[in-house]
Amino acid sequence: MTRPLLALLALSLLEGDSSNTHLRYQRAVRVTQPGQSCAVLDPALYTHAAASLADLRLTTKDGAQEIPFVLLRSGSLQTETENARIVNVHQAGKSLLFDLAMPPRPYTDVMLLLNAPNRLAQAVVTTEKSSRSSLGEFTLFDLTAQHLTGDTTLHLQETAAPLLHVTLRPLPESSPITPAMLLGASVPPSREAQTLFTPALRTSSFEQTRHQTIARFTVPAHLPIERVRVVLAAGKTPNFTRSVLITSHVSGESESSGEQIRETIARVRSTRGGTVLSLNQLSLPAILGANLQRPAEVEVAIENANDPPLPLASVVLETRQRQICFDLSAAAPLTLFYGDPALEPPQYDYQQHFRPDPAMRNAVLGPEQANPHYVPREDTRSLTKRHPRMLALGTMLVVCLVAVLTLRSKKLRV
Repeated sequence: MTRPLLALLALSLLEGDSSNTHLRYQRAVRVTQPGQSCAVLDPALYTHAAASLADLRLTTKDGAQEIPFVLLRSGSLQTETENARIVNVHQAGKSLLFDLAMPPRPYTDVMLLLNAPNRLAQAVVTTEKSSRSSLGEFTLFDLTAQHLTGDTTLHLQETAAPLLHVTLRPLPESSPITPAMLLGASVPPSREAQTLFTPALRTSSFEQTRHQTIARFTVPAHLPIERVRVVLAAGKTPNFTRSVLITSHVSGESESSGEQIRETIARVRSTRGGTVLSLNQLSLPAILGANLQRPAEVEVAIENANDPPLPLASVVLETRQRQICFDLSAAAPLTLFYGDPALEPPQYDYQQHFRPDPAMRNAVLGPEQANPHYVPREDTRSLTKRHPRMLALGTMLVVCLVAVLTLRSKKLRV
């Protein structure tokens, strides 16, 4: 055999590497520089991949070498919401003064838990007991008397100050703020580390009942849904607070076997005594588990009670952004394979020692393509497991045959 023929045979064996032949789909991965790179996974990939993306395999372009990777879910490396410790609380006329001992990490928002219904207040926040170290002034409000919601969050610029000094001053038409009204303070992750979401499904078609506006979705199997976002139509929208009921169940099964999540959306645009009040709360956490293995039916019902329906542009189901991250010593084209539900998740040392690089590069996934070397796995299940209907039909035939023979036997004896 000549050398060129040997080389051609070796190349063909390399391109048809058996470790990827049972993976139905592939995507090119473009990497521009060596080092740590991450590519964002789009929602369409989930519908053809195995549950929890267990079958993802990353290789060199020719499929000869497997590249270790880690799946990074947006927000998975962030800190959890923590409590701030309230100290040095005292009354000063109508105002309430106190300090917040903060967690030892960067933060932005600080959420005050106040039992101060129907009050408007101005919060002045400093890092020292001096206005020279001001972190800002914020309007806090509670509009429950008007059947609306409120906002008691301090929206700071990112800081790591260990101690905050807060002065709560009631606006002129409001009653004093007392120590008994201050119930706690929590510190969510910094906005720099907060979760990113990717739109998965969207609808602008709604069913209007007497008291509800309903959006319906059929969610493909394996596509994780983790947030619902309501988009209002352009134009003037009245202030509102509406309850939202999110339900899901596996397609083809009873609705009673599903799950329910109840949340609230709200919008406030108002001016009181020259103070502008503003709140836009239109995204709802909604982690749904019904579609992990099979398609699911999801219903988002906005409860209007006796109020007019909201002017909706769309309702969007979103998934947390996920990336596939890896390291390369030299920039080179790669291929991402998937589409084999029989595969177990890969186990790499890289996953145990992964640390995100602040200078990580963006890799880009190409369009989905059929794996030209795909070969279906041999079905090793027994005949009855592969064809359960045949077993049921065979059982029925045997029962019928026994019944016929029994009947004929009785007639012969007569």
